[in-house]
Amino acid sequence: MNKFESERRFAERMKRCYPPGTRLLLLSMDDPYAPVECGTRGTVVHVDDAGQIHMKWDNGRTLAIVPGEDSFRKLTDEELEEEQNNEMDEGNAPVLGSEVQNKNIGLMHMSIRVLDMFCGMSAFRSAAERIGGFEFVGYCDNDPTAIAAYRTLYNTEGEIYYDNARTVNTDEIPDFDLLVGGFPCVAFSAAGRRLAFKDERGTLFFELARILEAKRPAFFVFENVPPIRTIQKGQVFTAILSEISRLGYVCEWQCVDGSAYLPQSRKRVFIVGYLDPRCAGEILPLERKSGTPLSELTDRASQGNRVYDAKGAAITLSASCGGFGGKTGMYFVDMNENSKITDTARCITARHNAGLSNRKGEHSGVFVEDDGVYPVINPDREKIRQNGPRIRENGAPAFCITVVDRHGIMHKGKIRRLVPQECFRLMGFTDEQFFKLKNELSLADSKLYKLAGNSIMVPILVDILSRIKKVNQKYSVLKEEK
Repeated sequence: MNKFESERRFAERMKRCYPPGTRLLLLSMDDPYAPVECGTRGTVVHVDDAGQIHMKWDNGRTLAIVPGEDSFRKLTDEELEEEQNNEMDEGNAPVLGSEVQNKNIGLMHMSIRVLDMFCGMSAFRSAAERIGGFEFVGYCDNDPTAIAAYRTLYNTEGEIYYDNARTVNTDEIPDFDLLVGGFPCVAFSAAGRRLAFKDERGTLFFELARILEAKRPAFFVFENVPPIRTIQKGQVFTAILSEISRLGYVCEWQCVDGSAYLPQSRKRVFIVGYLDPRCAGEILPLERKSGTPLSELTDRASQGNRVYDAKGAAITLSASCGGFGGKTGMYFVDMNENSKITDTARCITARHNAGLSNRKGEHSGVFVEDDGVYPVINPDREKIRQNGPRIRENGAPAFCITVVDRHGIMHKGKIRRLVPQECFRLMGFTDEQFFKLKNELSLADSKLYKLAGNSIMVPILVDILSRIKKVNQKYSVLKEEK
């Protein structure tokens, strides 16, 4: 039985064992970012074709169970009966008086209420749902495809929507505690003309400031590209920070490289603000360091038999693509002339399907290695006479190291583009989310590339929002404001 047939049978077995509606108890979860707490109960939503069990946890979270990595069990008959009895007791409970209800208003609003500006398909919301404890009151974006994706991925019933940040009416928006948004970066990006506030899109930051001034949420998180710090000799960034200070917010910012979370070199500036000065230093800086490149522990074994150090960040995109025992190695490679193999993907952009680029190191493709590597001596001297062979056979020992010679290896294979699913993975979105958009909306690849390229890396936001939730619990920020 080959690997794919084994995986298919495993998934089918999981589907039979855990049909929708099955009640489970989580014993442990192996998730480096924000695992569901041990002892949490939840209901099975469905089992996907990879055998992962998608859940609706009782605490509001939706993180899936990965059999083999996470520990869990079904609820016993006694536990199920106890739950049913509790539900019956709650249904027959007397109505609380207004005085008691008022005392519990704070408990009813313990979740952090969020307004999602310039949302796209919302990495912020994906991160918040993984953590739990967040409630979205509204969202805004002018891209019809992004809004269709947003409404497909999330339940937006009862939430307010705007298609233009300039028309947001702060009088009709419900109160909220956290304002999030990656305001348009074209006016600041190296890929644009860097006109900053002279570009109409560059002034959209002040719409966020207008909402902050009117609604006074306890927290905000904004995101943009690194050049925003230095454009026009830093005057633009100074103006942004000054406006935030004028509004009475304490502000911190950090440039975070996404390669510390996933194998993609994507640097972004995150600006975090809060009204309560006790939050200082509790959210930023993020102290996660860049990932370690993949390290093979075996000695030049075939792809299917290689063993890697689990502490490294993989340079392969999907270990299953080549099939077990296949003689293919998969690496990130630049999509331009004189390209080089890299440990991490270049930054995913909205036009990642554009093919070969005239800009060095702008896009990554996938280099699929045919049959290993070949030792090469003096690869920069192709037209100079060489005693003996310049290139040895695949797997042969390297040439003798000397003072004057240069040594290298030659890779033989083909280059292909990153497919949309791989781009979604590199941004931290799940395969379930990808296929939901692809199948339910029938989106073309160009639309999927754009959605991924315009988004934010989800694991970074999981880190930031987890800290906001933690600091709110630590100082009871929202409870005191209410």
